[in-house]
Amino acid sequence: MMNASNSASPSNNPQRIKGPKKKKPANISRSYPRGVGVDFRKLSTATLISYTEHHGVYCRPEAPPSELAVAVARHFEASEVGT
Repeated sequence: MMNASNSASPSNNPQRIKGPKKKKPANISRSYPRGVGVDFRKLSTATLISYTEHHGVYCRPEAPPSELAVAVARHFEASEVGT
């Protein structure tokens, strides 16, 4: 006889199959950089999205404006300005 506790139904199996972990890019951070003299948090969401698209800055599609501002500020901070 087959015991009900030995059945391999998914609802009774406590182990879950997990897919590969998604890695987020190394430049994602939630804290605004201190060394940037421009406050990108004051810009509109549309302007921040435009900047990220123009300069190829990675940001999640569902990122809130605060995360967009951090990504733009970090990109701006890392950019070299010619003298």
